[in-house]
Amino acid sequence: MHPELGPGNPMVTKGQVITMFWRQLAQVVLVTTIVYLLFLLVTKFMGRKTISGMTVFDFIAGVSMGSLGGGFITHYFQGAPVTIAALPVLGLLVVLTGEASLVSLKIRRILIGEPMVVIKNGQILEDTMKKARYNLDNLVSNLRQNNVFDLGMVEFAVLEPDGRISVQKKSQREPLTPADLGLPTIYKGIACPVVREGKVVDKNLALNGLDAGWLRRQLAARGGGDVTDIFFAALNTDGTLYVDWKKDGLDDEHRFI
Repeated sequence: MHPELGPGNPMVTKGQVITMFWRQLAQVVLVTTIVYLLFLLVTKFMGRKTISGMTVFDFIAGVSMGSLGGGFITHYFQGAPVTIAALPVLGLLVVLTGEASLVSLKIRRILIGEPMVVIKNGQILEDTMKKARYNLDNLVSNLRQNNVFDLGMVEFAVLEPDGRISVQKKSQREPLTPADLGLPTIYKGIACPVVREGKVVDKNLALNGLDAGWLRRQLAARGGGDVTDIFFAALNTDGTLYVDWKKDGLDDEHRFI
């Protein structure tokens, strides 16, 4: 706030102080919005990369942009008490951007992007990679993370909006499955945690038609042991109970009941 407009100045009315406050607050909102939109624009042109795929240069550039943006806002409103409003304004802009991308497909494509095919029928699409600002080293690195070390194995590769690569291997390179051989299989779902750090998860037991009494009987059948001594226990879809006991100076015990 300008010193001449401070509340201690007898020539300034309370109404003028309030007007000046709202004027500065509006400037904070405007400047923060402009900086945020500039960041979105610059990030869009930087290309698609995951956090793990960032180079040292990318990291330095990102940190520098954040520092420049924050420094600009604080310097522009130096000494103004409404500067603290920049943080909630920035948070609100992030929330509004996320909501807009959920509601509108067009906005989502502009802000987040859409999947792009970078390998089609085993052939690398160089023009698409240039458009996405995605180089060959990034492609090969992401393929290795998908356990693909031979590009001849790839039928299609899709560059996702978050910078990751989804790979469809050639049919002759896919491993055989029981369905390919016509073999029957048993159902195998997700294990359901029933004990976490010594505490029974009654909700999960109830979902499986069980209770804490059933759990105690299972433990008693294996020689006893208190639930509070269990670090983690989960019920598998085949009815077996996985139990990991808390550390007590001995090697961890892994038991199947």
